[in-house]
Amino acid sequence: MCHLYGFIASRPTRVDCALVRAQEALFRQRYHGSRNLARANGWGAALYPEDEPVVRKRILTPLDGFSFDEETAAAEGRAAIVHLRTPGPGKAERKNTHPFRFGDWTFAMHGVIENFTPLRRELMGELNPEYRRNIQGQSDAEHAFFLFLSYLKRSAGTVGGDAPLHRIRDSFRKTFLMLNEMTGRSGSLIRSRIGAVCTNRRVMLACRQWGDLYYVERTRAEVCPICRSSHTVSAADEPYHAAVFATEPLSGEDWTLIPDESVAMVDPDLNVIVEPIDP
Repeated sequence: MCHLYGFIASRPTRVDCALVRAQEALFRQRYHGSRNLARANGWGAALYPEDEPVVRKRILTPLDGFSFDEETAAAEGRAAIVHLRTPGPGKAERKNTHPFRFGDWTFAMHGVIENFTPLRRELMGELNPEYRRNIQGQSDAEHAFFLFLSYLKRSAGTVGGDAPLHRIRDSFRKTFLMLNEMTGRSGSLIRSRIGAVCTNRRVMLACRQWGDLYYVERTRAEVCPICRSSHTVSAADEPYHAAVFATEPLSGEDWTLIPDESVAMVDPDLNVIVEPIDP
């Protein structure tokens, strides 16, 4: 079931009904299904109604049912990241719940960085001081996010919207190369199982290593088979393009599994470019 979801589109678009159903099903499965599944303990969503994101988070207890708040479920934007949190580094608190935000950037990750606790000190030393001070929690994903921003700032001189696309892509790629290098030096013989999505609304980046992460490109706004309405405000004859990422296919469309150890980048023209993490 879907833990991580992201989309970027040419026109304001609402969160996919299929995602809402998948999250509800996953929540029920993790509370009432197999004992081998860790319980979900929170969700978060970053939505871009305009250039700046709106981030909403909720911590779940065993007494809670799963539901997105009405604003999140009905909100429209040109980009979004949604994440269902299960136990990992850090307590079930808002500060450890994805997505994480800095400026226009938001980031969420499914999976864990192997040996994160012993390598955390080394990782913190790799961050720019201004980003080190912004670490609020204990999540490995938050540290990975600020590692990306540190590399981008050093490479491009900015993390703003004017950062060159190749600097953004290379900094994102370098983040996971360095995490793998650190994990190896820590003595782990296991690759980190990671699926990550990051955006500033101008571009979207995704990384898949060992786990599952799919994408699909949409070239027209169609009527949703679940709610029987369109998820975008565009008319049927208006141009529309979108790229959607998810940890499992959410529809009968032709979803593509991102190759293992690869990074996908959606540029401002909504072209999807997939390349190896290590070129």
